[in-house]
Amino acid sequence: ISVSMLVEYIRFKIILKITIGGIWSTKELSDVAGFQNIILTIFKSVLHESLSHYVNRIRMEYALFMLAHREDRNITDIAYDLGFTDSAIFSRAF
Repeated sequence: ISVSMLVEYIRFKIILKITIGGIWSTKELSDVAGFQNIILTIFKSVLHESLSHYVNRIRMEYALFMLAHREDRNITDIAYDLGFTDSAIFSRAF
């Protein structure tokens, strides 16, 4: 799997989670990527950040968008939509 395919897969799964409650897990991601050390090294060299930082950054970008544009959703709802188990954890990450 290429880094660009992994990036698109992560974005797709985050959007899917937000829009229809799809399931995103690190196990699923690791299964898709094969999670050999080489893919993590290549990912970091291409994007200049670790996979976990990338995933969290993308989640926060979607959170910012949702907070600005989804007046029907409160912070706790958005936190759960993005896969956070607790709004306090979401607040610290944000």
